[in-house]
Amino acid sequence: MLLCFVFPAETKPSLRKEMDEVTAKLGQPAVMKCQIIGRPVPEIKWYHAGKEIIESRKYEMSSDGRNHSLSIMTDQQEDEGEYTCKAINDAGEAETTGMLVLEAAPSFHPDYPLKEVHFAGLGTTLRIHAVYIGRPEPKIMWLHGAKTLENTEDISIETTEHYTHLVIKNVQPDDGTYRCKVVNEYGEDSAYAELFISSPPEFTLPLVNHTAYMGEDVRFGVTITVHPEPRVIWHKSGQKLIPGHDDKKYTFISDKGLYQLIIHNVETEDDAEYITATNSAGSASCQATLKVERTTHVKKEYEPSEKEKQKIAGKEELDKKVRLSQILAGTVVTPLPPAAVEAVREAPNLTVMGNVCIVIYDNIILTETKERMFEQEKVSAGTNTL
Repeated sequence: MLLCFVFPAETKPSLRKEMDEVTAKLGQPAVMKCQIIGRPVPEIKWYHAGKEIIESRKYEMSSDGRNHSLSIMTDQQEDEGEYTCKAINDAGEAETTGMLVLEAAPSFHPDYPLKEVHFAGLGTTLRIHAVYIGRPEPKIMWLHGAKTLENTEDISIETTEHYTHLVIKNVQPDDGTYRCKVVNEYGEDSAYAELFISSPPEFTLPLVNHTAYMGEDVRFGVTITVHPEPRVIWHKSGQKLIPGHDDKKYTFISDKGLYQLIIHNVETEDDAEYITATNSAGSASCQATLKVERTTHVKKEYEPSEKEKQKIAGKEELDKKVRLSQILAGTVVTPLPPAAVEAVREAPNLTVMGNVCIVIYDNIILTETKERMFEQEKVSAGTNTL
């Protein structure tokens, strides 16, 4: 028996239905479809903006040999654009491309935000640039404060797809806030830019001269109010001082327009001029002189410490007690009347020496011992005086 096998001829992929343009709302799925056939059944690949798409949770692909589709879970404006379906087999290949358009409220591109702060000199030209996204194409408006700007001799507004420029051809002193507003049927968005008129630096508080002794710390300081913030350079006798080069000798401080240089442990070689210079929209400088003097020694009168004063006072008190004891040793005592005894008990200035209590009360010296009650001795003028 003779068998004859007939194999179908290979055919390269051929397009049966091109991919159509698809419009979808951002955040919703979008499906791109086409029809391509071939023998053997071709391998299908999808591309977005020239880059091959890998199937994932974001991209879902399906194919039955004739109908091919790509489902896209849109989550960003960049998902729109051209999508290509390419069919490949041993006989050849074919492809078709379609456009995905995503409708969404306009917004400013997160990768190219509007610059928030601008500096410009009087009479110069300033260009403020913004990149936006959104479908349908939004209406673009520029405002200065509450005033809507239009094309004039000094103002030019240039807008293309996804880009808008505000050109101020002759900057005037009316700086302030500029606003770019984008609006379509799905919503609106705004971005803001602050304009500052730049001017050469001006020292609102200049440097002052200093005199210091060796070993002291000296602080130089200036204040500068200008836009934009200036670059400040410190010099010593014409030589630039570099931050971080000698942190033990110099400390540099910059805080909201206040610029300071601290010189630690000054020496005679620090006796020089220190100059600050700034460069931005212009330049300015000021200078001051540091004079370093050698330390002088001044002889001071000796001043005893508080502890020494207490020790001296205690010695004087002891001397008085000894002197009083010597006086009492040479006196004759007589018993006190009851009234005097009561007075002694309430009297101030009580002194205790051994077993003798001594009280000075109204020019009378009163004593008491273990063997006797209170006794007294009048101290007559010129006799036994302390």
